[in-house]
Amino acid sequence: IIRLFVDADVIILALDQFIINSNIRKGITETLLNESSLGIENINFVSTTRDEYVDLVQRFFSVLETDSIKKRFYAVCVMKSDRMPTAPFMPPETLIKLRFGDEMANALKISEPERLSTFTVSSFGFLPNSNTPNYDPLEQGLKNPDVWKPYGVEFPFFWAFEKIERRRIEEKLMSS
Repeated sequence: IIRLFVDADVIILALDQFIINSNIRKGITETLLNESSLGIENINFVSTTRDEYVDLVQRFFSVLETDSIKKRFYAVCVMKSDRMPTAPFMPPETLIKLRFGDEMANALKISEPERLSTFTVSSFGFLPNSNTPNYDPLEQGLKNPDVWKPYGVEFPFFWAFEKIERRRIEEKLMSS
C-alpha cells in the first residue's frame, strides 16, 4: 500500500455503508436485487461484513501511519448520504458511529486528529428544497437530471487544498 501513496499529501477515503452485509462471507459476489424484489434482474456487487470493513480501514491506517516520514491528511467521506434521510442534519462522525459502529470511529483516530476530517457526501444529491434523494433505486440513476446537484462533494477537496497550501506556506517560512 505504501508504494501507492508514497507521494500523496492527501488521501480521500470513501466509506460506503451499502457494501456491508453481516450475513455474507468475505469476497462473495451476491445478488442484491432480483426479479422477485422490485423487478430488477441480477444487480451484483461484492459485499463484506462490518467487522471486515473496520479491519481493512484499521490495516490501511496502520500501514500509512507507520510511515513516519510523510504526514498525510485524510478526508474520510461517508458516501451515498442521500440514502440516509437524516444525513444532512447530522455530523459525519455521528453517521460513522451509527452506520459503521464505534469500532470504525475508533479505527479513524490517528495520532494527530487535525490531519483527518470527515464529510458527508452524495453524488446524486437531493431534490430542490427538500431532503428527498435525487436517486431512483429502480432505474439506478437520477430521478430528475435537470436539477442534479451533488451534495457536499466539493468540501473534502477544499479542505485538502487548504491543508496542502498551509503546509507549503509553513515549510516556506521555516526554510527562510
